[in-house]
Amino acid sequence: MKKLLVDFEAFLMGLIPALYGTAASPNYTANFHLLERYGCVTKGINQHTDAEFFLFFQSEQMKEDFLKKLASVERLSPEFHEFDE
Repeated sequence: MKKLLVDFEAFLMGLIPALYGTAASPNYTANFHLLERYGCVTKGINQHTDAEFFLFFQSEQMKEDFLKKLASVERLSPEFHEFDE
């Protein structure tokens, strides 16, 4: 039986373009050293105020494209929750 990948494993393998999560996640704290070389956004992406959120990208260009899109939507609006790559 094949092992299912955890989101951060799929990200590190390049199978998904971005990784969204919270610093409260055990996977994040245990694997931050593997993720810190990737472009990351932490401001303006929190879904709530109970935790710090992060969004890692496979490339700096993907991060910049996301930031441009993020600037065009209101935080926590329906569009905020719906836009993607």
